[in-house]
Amino acid sequence: TVREALAAAQRGFRIVVCPGVYDESLSIDKSVVICGYTSAEQVVIQSSENVVVSSAPNAVLRNLTLRQLGGKFNGILVHEGRLTIEACDISSAGLGCFAVRSAFASLRHNRIHDSPQGGLVFCEAAEGIVEHNRIYGNGLQGIEIREGSKPLIRHNSICNSDQNGILIHSKGRGEIVDNEISNNRIDGIMIISEANPSAILNNKIHHNRQRGIFLSRDSNGNGVVVEQNDLQGNAIDFMQEQP
Repeated sequence: TVREALAAAQRGFRIVVCPGVYDESLSIDKSVVICGYTSAEQVVIQSSENVVVSSAPNAVLRNLTLRQLGGKFNGILVHEGRLTIEACDISSAGLGCFAVRSAFASLRHNRIHDSPQGGLVFCEAAEGIVEHNRIYGNGLQGIEIREGSKPLIRHNSICNSDQNGILIHSKGRGEIVDNEISNNRIDGIMIISEANPSAILNNKIHHNRQRGIFLSRDSNGNGVVVEQNDLQGNAIDFMQEQP
């Protein structure tokens, strides 16, 4: 099993996973690389628990399908250290697809989709880089940033969420740059509850059912740099509540 290979691996090892469906969950506490031998579609790791829990100093997942099958669990939970995940397909029938808590995550070229809750959550002062991902069809937010977390979100497609494309709240921070954010049921970007992102720049935000960008009166929106965004086809393109 993949779990057995992980238990036997030493720091710095590369574990190559052959095509197949693996019914197991992984707890990663060492700096290793786990990658599919072929494309992600042919290497499936699935579980009714958290599919991956990572506390490793510097681990990598690549070319895998990670499928959470239901219950009160996430697809991936990073609660310590650093995890890089590339070219993976991540879905969840339980909680969110991907949660980063007090840790660092780097996500590139993934599909993050079809969770009944959120696609991607940064909480408890988490950090990270999220770039060139497709984040779609999630039940709450495409991306949620809260509690002092400050990821860089750039060059992603974030669409078809049942609530917001991106929700920043509860003193969340971060930068939102060069994304396409569209067809979300409420707002493209919602900023509330003392949130204070440093910049919202050069995004294409279109055809969201309520607002393209919304800054509430209880956010710290006056300090946000909001420039050069292409806002089209939203019910209201931009709304900032007055204090």
